Amino acid sequence: GEGIDVVNGMLYFTSKQLKRLTILDLRTRRYSYHSTRSGAFNHQPDQVARLVVDDDESILYFCEDGGAEPGVHGRNHEGRFFTILYG
Repeated sequence: GEGIDVVNGMLYFTSKQLKRLTILDLRTRRYSYHSTRSGAFNHQPDQVARLVVDDDESILYFCEDGGAEPGVHGRNHEGRFFTILYG
């Protein structure tokens, strides 16, 4: 895995090789996978951080690694990925 962050008992980390975000609920010990193979990402997910900790408005930020135009992307509380900017 690459980037990792923990907020409110939820652990988030990315995998470049598998191109996915893994979310682990530390309280229930359940996990889920979310693909980054399509949508906002053109290349590999890299570092991840949640900068604002408010469940209704919180955004999980991702840096993208590789390619000519790596970007910064986000994932909102509904699980939707979106692009913030390209480098």
